[in-house]
Amino acid sequence: MNIIAIIRQTSADSQPKQDLAAVEAALRYKRQSGGFVTALCLGTEAAVPLLREAGALGWGSAPLSS
Repeated sequence: MNIIAIIRQTSADSQPKQDLAAVEAALRYKRQSGGFVTALCLGTEAAVPLLREAGALGWGSAPLSS
């Protein structure tokens, strides 16, 4: 199963709790079902570090759309 989780770019250094919950839930589901997870972020180039962090957590792909 393919899972897409949408995360948002924020001006603060910390991610909102809802986004972290979505990340954790998607990764948990991936571990259980063996699926593929994509983190999608709508934002500017400033969101690239956020997507790199998502990739380091085990996401299969993390595209940026602006």
